[in-house]
Amino acid sequence: MALEHLDADRGFPKTAGVFTDDVIDGCIELRMKEVTRLRMSAHAVEFEPYYSL
Repeated sequence: MALEHLDADRGFPKTAGVFTDDVIDGCIELRMKEVTRLRMSAHAVEFEPYYSL
């Protein structure tokens, strides 16, 4: 949700020209890859019944 809010409201990060839209887009893209990887990973509770000894 934080990435969605960042994408929707870019006013603060762009204040005084600190960040550009390109930088914000790159950050969102990079973080979304991490989020997708995390969502696709099995949680330890899910992993245990199938792969424990």
